[in-house]
Amino acid sequence: MSALTAIGSPAIAASQSGASKTALRAELTRYEKQRTECVNCSSARTIEGKRNIQNLDSQIDTLKAKLTVVAQSHAPASASEARSSTAPSAAGRIDVYA
Repeated sequence: MSALTAIGSPAIAASQSGASKTALRAELTRYEKQRTECVNCSSARTIEGKRNIQNLDSQIDTLKAKLTVVAQSHAPASASEARSSTAPSAAGRIDVYA
């Protein structure tokens, strides 16, 4: 398959969104771990500690929203791939021996 025919194909789009989804989940996990550490830290009750926790909460919310968008954009690609993979292999062919 040439690079020109691969551009915009469902398989390429699905693999890219899968990669970005994985990266977003990894980043989300990292922020959640940092938040847990901040909440359990002795400075969590200070103004700076509360500000750090609030910043982490907003970053976590942003990442969750991005994950939702990626998941929604990935669902239609999966459905079209499922339809194309269940199509009969002889579809569109002409039987020349008939």
